Amino acid sequence: MNNRLYSCLCALFAAVAVYSADAASVAQEVPQQDSAKVACRDTTVQKRVVDGPCMDFGDDTEYDFGKIRESGGKQTGTFMFKNSGNRPLVVTKVMVSCKCVNITFPKKPVAPGAEGTITVTYDPKKQKGIFHKAIQVYSNDPQARFIILIKGEVVE
Repeated sequence: MNNRLYSCLCALFAAVAVYSADAASVAQEVPQQDSAKVACRDTTVQKRVVDGPCMDFGDDTEYDFGKIRESGGKQTGTFMFKNSGNRPLVVTKVMVSCKCVNITFPKKPVAPGAEGTITVTYDPKKQKGIFHKAIQVYSNDPQARFIILIKGEVVE
């Protein structure tokens, strides 16, 4: 092996060893969370800790109906969410700006750790072309409002 390649590899391994040691020391310095609080929408970029209800859609924030026929009748899609908080979650209202969309949502509180469903029914009648609809979901989660999306294309 030539000396330059060997030197580069040694430097790379040394950097990895230093990074690993730093990561281990940082992990030991992280304080323990209060057991009354729970992590909600835990990502590597942002961590939200709440003491209360927490509406968590995960990656289920967009529903693609694909291509649907205008004469094919109403189409239904569902969005699942979880109450990742430690108190009951109440969906207070769900709004959309088009009469072509009908929404149903849980009327009773969703218990901590339980899941709920928001059902979206789209009527393609007289809606030819590509569509994108934003649906606003309000609850007693401190974040208050969430946006879920539906999309697709109505063809003849």
